[in-house]
Amino acid sequence: MKRLWLMALAVSLAVLGCKRHSDDDGFDRPGPPKPIWSATSTTVLEGGKVTLTLSLSKSADDPLTVDLASSDTARATVPASVVFPAGTTSLPVTVTTIADADTTNSLVLITATVGDFEDVVGVTLLEDDAVTGAAHGPVAARAVCRVVLQPPRA
Repeated sequence: MKRLWLMALAVSLAVLGCKRHSDDDGFDRPGPPKPIWSATSTTVLEGGKVTLTLSLSKSADDPLTVDLASSDTARATVPASVVFPAGTTSLPVTVTTIADADTTNSLVLITATVGDFEDVVGVTLLEDDAVTGAAHGPVAARAVCRVVLQPPRA
């Protein structure tokens, strides 16, 4: 059921897009800076890492903590939070993915939150587990094949 929900969410994001929470219109709005991921989605091979850029809609006068969360910590982890030093507007955030034994791609949502403002990035984990089954043809008969690469003929 959870996997079906995640797939439906992935299709919705792909079809409808993701509304960004950004005030990047040149006006200095009151309230805390808002977190903004550099992308709405990314892809990584399961078991690998991907570094994303997290930005703020404006710099803060004091250090600012942004809370991070993964929708599935069994598949991808992030630090619990990152701290933006005063005057800093972007930081790298590393997402560490965890390999599993199934053969289905997974979508994990990473959320950055400051106060009532949040932004979400979807991280698709590509499976590296091959689908196995009975071999047919020359492979099943243990035949030896030789491939010769030659340059194109003039």
